[in-house]
Amino acid sequence: DGEPIQGKDIPLEKASGLEIIDSGANNWKRGQSWTEVMGSVKRHIAAWERGEDMDQDPVMKTKHLANAAWGLFSILTYYSTQPEYDDRDHSYLRPKRIGLDIDEVLCNWVGDWTDKFDMQTPTSWYFDRDILERFETMKKKNELDKFFLSLKPLVKPKDIPFEPHCYITSRPVDASVTEQWLSDHGFPARPVHTVGVGKSKVDIAKKQKLDIFVDDGYHNFLALNKAGICCYLMDAPHNRRYDVGHKRIRSLSELKL
Repeated sequence: DGEPIQGKDIPLEKASGLEIIDSGANNWKRGQSWTEVMGSVKRHIAAWERGEDMDQDPVMKTKHLANAAWGLFSILTYYSTQPEYDDRDHSYLRPKRIGLDIDEVLCNWVGDWTDKFDMQTPTSWYFDRDILERFETMKKKNELDKFFLSLKPLVKPKDIPFEPHCYITSRPVDASVTEQWLSDHGFPARPVHTVGVGKSKVDIAKKQKLDIFVDDGYHNFLALNKAGICCYLMDAPHNRRYDVGHKRIRSLSELKL
């Protein structure tokens, strides 16, 4: 102990923790973070790019490229010898809060509704002038909840590449009906927030601190993006007149996470 360690004096199997930033005895024993070692690699490469070949460190006294190569070798061995020192800013350490609409994102509400009332596939959001009246009539006949429970899924839960933080939907039924539908079809049991038909989803999205939301309604897409919440527009015939660039998606797997 106390004697400087030269790279050539360290067995290869013990090289993973070689100190390059601040050379000193037994640095490999105490271990170093991956970013420390990579920082040293970058320093040596930068020196080489400036035209400096030899490291003037009194301990190292070797070529900069040799030290850089040694550092890269050290990091490669870290994968098996010292994974606990991996201090990189992995994206999985910062999971995004993603909220989902239900109708036309997870289930085929428009298709089942137009089939029920013998309508054409709509090319506009405002396709049913009598929709509120139909809701009331179905509610009086105890048919409304049954209709929403019978909706066909548009996506399989296993194909969703993330766990949603919550669902925000605008429906004329209680949240418990939506929860039952989600459960029946195996979707993640996350909180369901229901806003009144035609009401804004912005306040709930902000309260839930969402990073991303997915909706098929262009009005919701606009409101959420204007409020600073990244909203993607799920492609549907009724919203194809709008050019939203890269924020139009055709499946949840297209989200940039």
